[in-house]
Amino acid sequence: MNKNIVKETCRELNITQKELAEMLDVSKASVDRWASTGEIPDSSKKLILFLSENQMLKKELLDIKSALSLLGKYTI
Repeated sequence: MNKNIVKETCRELNITQKELAEMLDVSKASVDRWASTGEIPDSSKKLILFLSENQMLKKELLDIKSALSLLGKYTI
């Protein structure tokens, strides 16, 4: 069974399908259809995956910055 990247991305990013549609500059109806059928145009699928990866990398960068800040407090 293929995973539904629309639902998975919305869950990972804690956003609604409407918010995803706005981020992708497509109609909410398109995103709803993709979520229900799993049929997503290749270009949109790539964009969703890039969006998800971008958000993950932003979170990792914040974690690294926090760790560096914490380490800076304890260095001589």
